[in-house]
Amino acid sequence: MGTTKVNKAVIVGAGSYAQVYLSYLQEAQVEVLGFLDDDVNLIGKYINEVKVLGNLSLLDSEMLKNNVRDVYCPIGNNKTRVDVLTRAQSLGYLTP
Repeated sequence: MGTTKVNKAVIVGAGSYAQVYLSYLQEAQVEVLGFLDDDVNLIGKYINEVKVLGNLSLLDSEMLKNNVRDVYCPIGNNKTRVDVLTRAQSLGYLTP
């Protein structure tokens, strides 16, 4: 059984934009459970004490669906960002 999803989030990408966004979310009391990034060299590593959980395919996982409400995607490429957020919404996540 999943935990309460209120204000629990993941951030897509683990680059500099994502790290700045992490800071903003933490200041707003949003619990960021981790980053999702397709760079296999980052998976399992910690960035600012937050783990890179895996790649974007984790959006489909029951673990994320049961524990995460919000998906943030501070990716600079507009098309990629729209594609990721559209996919997240189709899976039932909120994309604030």
